[in-house]
Amino acid sequence: MRLRRPIAFILSAAVAASALTGCSWEEFLEWLNSSSSSSSSSSSSQASRPNHDDDSSAPSSSSSPSSQPDSSSSQPDSSSSQVVTNDPSTWPYKGNTLIAPEGLTVLPENIKKYINNDITALDLSQTKLESIGSYAFKDCTSLKEIVLPDGLTTIGDSAFSFCSNLTKINLSDTNITAIGEFAFSGCTSLERITLPNSVGTIERDAFSFCSNLTKINLEDTGITEILNDTFTSCKRLATVILPNTVESIGDGAFQSCTGLTRLYFTSGEVPNITENSTSSDNFTVGAFLGVDASKNNLTIHYPSSWNGNDNLETLQDAIEESGMENVNINGNTPKFESYTTLPTLSLLDAARLFGL
Repeated sequence: MRLRRPIAFILSAAVAASALTGCSWEEFLEWLNSSSSSSSSSSSSQASRPNHDDDSSAPSSSSSPSSQPDSSSSQPDSSSSQVVTNDPSTWPYKGNTLIAPEGLTVLPENIKKYINNDITALDLSQTKLESIGSYAFKDCTSLKEIVLPDGLTTIGDSAFSFCSNLTKINLSDTNITAIGEFAFSGCTSLERITLPNSVGTIERDAFSFCSNLTKINLEDTGITEILNDTFTSCKRLATVILPNTVESIGDGAFQSCTGLTRLYFTSGEVPNITENSTSSDNFTVGAFLGVDASKNNLTIHYPSSWNGNDNLETLQDAIEESGMENVNINGNTPKFESYTTLPTLSLLDAARLFGL
């Protein structure tokens, strides 16, 4: 909207016009009014034109769900926050990472549609999410990395199952208490998992068929049961540290973990280990089915506090009955060694470099 001309300016203009042109005061006012009307019409015409610069930053109404969100978009104002918060097409991104907005409390149901060849990572660190729902990212093969919020408490059933290219996920900085069935099953690119001490429950098959998983440290968790098939067919799983709270190891918990090299027991008592047997439906069961005791120089470590009591003998008997192959206790296969201080995984990595 144009500002009105100051009175002094108009009077000066009138005097100048009269002196230069010899027009009367009435003629000058008539000219001034016609000039003002013409200017107003021109301004109105400009306002009615579309602003192409602004349009270029807005998402196209015809864009597909897999289109990249606009990285130049600013944070939404309060009047439209609900729409922007729940619409991933409006979220900013940096490089190949889609960044969820602060304040997000529920993961959009269509979130998988926005993970594609261009966007392969998702940053949820600033959100207020408390759970990743069941099947949220199931079969999302484009997802390579995800950053979780520290307030996360639950990962639902099959939440990340068959995310075959997922290589990075940090659970240790969250407050997760429960991991659902098949939550990470078939995540064939995952190599290492460290869980926070808040975890109390890992459901069956949670990490089954993670064929490149090499280490799992449950030492600081409160898990009491390693349920059926939790780590079945993790063929490269070399190091496992069990928590001191574990009371039982279920059927097939470590079945076909053919790369197992070091297994650490940390509890005061030997947990109940499912024995090798045939189930009612003619399936063979056992906690360590398909693990070859003579392969990979397998060593089972136990606390030095077990020395002098029956715990070591109980453990050896349980391993013989667990379905593990080529067990020869008298022939020192597998090896059983006590420890006073539990080594960290980084020290174990260094030891492996030197063939120890």
